[in-house]
Amino acid sequence: FTMLAREGMVRQDAHRGVVVFEPSLAELSEQYEIREALEGLATELAAGNLDERCVQRLRRLLTEMEAAEPEKFPELNERFHRTIHLAASRPRLALIIDNLRKASASYLNLTVRNYDPKYAESVMSEHAEIVTALSKGDGRRAGRLMRHHLKHNQRQVAALIADRAGTA
Repeated sequence: FTMLAREGMVRQDAHRGVVVFEPSLAELSEQYEIREALEGLATELAAGNLDERCVQRLRRLLTEMEAAEPEKFPELNERFHRTIHLAASRPRLALIIDNLRKASASYLNLTVRNYDPKYAESVMSEHAEIVTALSKGDGRRAGRLMRHHLKHNQRQVAALIADRAGTA
């Protein structure tokens, strides 16, 4: 079950045990609306706190993601985003975002199981733009780019859900 949960095929529910993941456009939309607001805020705040060491860590993660197999991407992506959230120096905000990201991990895994090189390339480009804005201390732009990035991810996952519903 742990391996299936890691791949996003099942979810572990405290009240119902292990349940099969059934993607929902309504749930996806709600999660991403909240994440856009909170992750955008965290990214804006992080811009004022990032030191050169942290920027270099983000750049190393970008390099690792570019070279990684699709199955490895979710872990590296999580480290990338978490590095930004922690740099905001708002522990409660980082914890809330972490919980939201865990709740939406199964949705991200849909993009891995339905790998699209063009989409992956655009995600990497978005990540690089975010790092550039952060490295310049431009919190407003970095936050805007993060919200755009999450909207793009939501659209991609929604399309996958729609395709899945059309073929089911």
